[in-house]
Amino acid sequence: MLGLWAGSSTDHPHEFIAESYVNHQEPFAEDGSSDIGLDRWLELVGHHRVAFPDCTVEILTQLAEGDKVATRWRFSATNTGSYRGKAPTGRKVSWTGIEIDVFEDGKIAESFVDWDMHRQLEQLGHLE
Repeated sequence: MLGLWAGSSTDHPHEFIAESYVNHQEPFAEDGSSDIGLDRWLELVGHHRVAFPDCTVEILTQLAEGDKVATRWRFSATNTGSYRGKAPTGRKVSWTGIEIDVFEDGKIAESFVDWDMHRQLEQLGHLE
């Protein structure tokens, strides 16, 4: 799942993500929504890949229990494309987050994501 953000995963997300997928974002996703479906989530991932084409994802910790997998991760990237309506900064940024994925019938059905938007925006110079 995290590999999609970095462009290193399969181009066929429907193979491992349920059609009924719901992503719960904190802070809110780019459009101000906190709960988004699969199509909107894939659109946001696409915008991210344009804004941060060299993004890498490092898994810092991962735990699984029952139908849930919790992952603490770090994204690192250079902002070379428009992001959140702002021109590219060319700055290298790094931010962390936690994602809890819920599986149903072998596919990710739901994700709860909490990430450090403040750090990302501060490093991009969007808070100055």
